[in-house]
Amino acid sequence: MKYYEIWFYYYGEDDERTDFDKEFTFYLKTERVFESDQQVIDYLSDTFSPSEQFNIDQINCVDPRHYPHMSKWFEISANEFTDGCGVQS
Repeated sequence: MKYYEIWFYYYGEDDERTDFDKEFTFYLKTERVFESDQQVIDYLSDTFSPSEQFNIDQINCVDPRHYPHMSKWFEISANEFTDGCGVQS
């Protein structure tokens, strides 16, 4: 199992692109290995787009309007995943 942390709207404290009012982190638990931003976005689109069942933006889905503001993603440990989102790894 792979665990990922994905940042949106945060490019660094001193970066003018950072929007502290909108920034959020989304966590993924998946078998997939990502090698590019586009692969992450495609996976989010396929798996975590808003739906009738999953409709709490930034909690159980990611609205596509956020995709252009994905600033960083990286693999994390199972413990970091659980600590970050509260879901058991």
